[in-house]
Amino acid sequence: MKTKLLLIFMTALVFIGCTDDKIPITTSNSEARQNFLTGRDYLEKIQVEDAIEYFEKAVELDPDFATAYLYLSLIQEGAEERYTLLEKAKSLVDHVSDGERLYILAISAGISGHSKKQEEYLKKRIELYPNDERALNDLAGYYYQQHEYPKAIVYLKRATDINPQFSTPYNQLGYAYRYLGKYAEAENAFKKYIKLMPEDPNPYDSYAELLLKMGEFDVSVETYEKALEIDPDFTPSHYGIASNLIYMRQYDKARSRLKHMYKIARTEEVRVKAIYGTAITYIAENDIEKSLNELNTLFERATEKKDTTSMIQNRLLITWILLDNNRPDDAEQLLSIAGDLLENSNIPDAIKNNLRRPYLSRLSLLALKRNNLSLAKDYAEKYLNYVKKSENRIYKSYYNTLSGLIAFTEKNYSEAVDEFEKSNLDDPYNNFQLGMAYLKNGEESKAEAKFKNVIEYNELVTVGYVILRNKAEKILAKLSVS
Repeated sequence: MKTKLLLIFMTALVFIGCTDDKIPITTSNSEARQNFLTGRDYLEKIQVEDAIEYFEKAVELDPDFATAYLYLSLIQEGAEERYTLLEKAKSLVDHVSDGERLYILAISAGISGHSKKQEEYLKKRIELYPNDERALNDLAGYYYQQHEYPKAIVYLKRATDINPQFSTPYNQLGYAYRYLGKYAEAENAFKKYIKLMPEDPNPYDSYAELLLKMGEFDVSVETYEKALEIDPDFTPSHYGIASNLIYMRQYDKARSRLKHMYKIARTEEVRVKAIYGTAITYIAENDIEKSLNELNTLFERATEKKDTTSMIQNRLLITWILLDNNRPDDAEQLLSIAGDLLENSNIPDAIKNNLRRPYLSRLSLLALKRNNLSLAKDYAEKYLNYVKKSENRIYKSYYNTLSGLIAFTEKNYSEAVDEFEKSNLDDPYNNFQLGMAYLKNGEESKAEAKFKNVIEYNELVTVGYVILRNKAEKILAKLSVS
């Protein structure tokens, strides 16, 4: 249910939602305001394509509508477009309410890797507006991204206490409990979400993703189909069904679903996701060449659009696949392309900084694959020095991953175990590597538990996860025979 609005006119500006305890929204045009609110409503329902249309109309009607630019920046397909719109919002922060200003600065700090500053801005916002449910939800979102799920839950519950009819926190509560392995609590949250929005596809989509996580693949598909009964073109549910089908080893059906998803797509982002999913079906079948062909078409599409960020990300992804398949020479060629694009393009520094992290890590992995331990350590140290500036604990923990891989290559398996245990164990990659270290360290039962964790992770399919899941299944099969 939309927040009740109170209009207060000040210095020719309209402040929307400006009760004593809600954050005002600043615009000079009532029609722009209504378009923004409609767009926000669509966005909170995860109907991004519709949201974009209304946010774009809002800034067309009011070219100084800072918060509309901010929301547009959050849902753009390309990183460069997101950055440009965010910079536009930042240029207008002196003409908006304190709550809006702090949110714009928080998003900017997060993109720049200044996580602590981002947290400070979001907490200050709540100090000023302790009863604004969206401000509480935004701070919870920050903790969720940092994998601090118990903290996220605290603020999500506060948001639902203030406005029990505000549906978004129930969705996030479900996911937070899911990541904590508290499936009963997650199910309750998603069922409350469905009760509040029974005619919207996303609540069923979210519940279906929980069922996917729990390995209830048939029931998950049925629940995704309920979302599609409401909106046959709700593309996240098509991807969710394809994910289930891949885990059920029904690869042709998965590809058929993804082909349909591509056909009905309204944006390039969704078309890219459909091609990406198709690549994963081939990975699941161990047909790496067909998978690479699909992924290379994404590079061609990004090149045509002159989307340098996506081009770099694509080369880095394929580099990882090639390294995993013992093709270091091919990987080096793509890594060289990524490096040239990274250093010689005119993309904003904030975006370059975010891309340098995976680039440095890939350089370390390439050196490891060639057994050049000295060079691998040098790149790992460069990675550490680089992420020290970011304040992001997830980024920093990947140094432990690199250190663990180096120790493993050196056959220092106890040290590898120590490093992987300090890494981000919400990531199935680190669980898999920890399982390998346990196995080499003679701790077979602990290794089996980690490999089972990888298999049971059951996320919406990604290239990296499906590769790890296949490996974990094969290792467990061998261990059960031995």
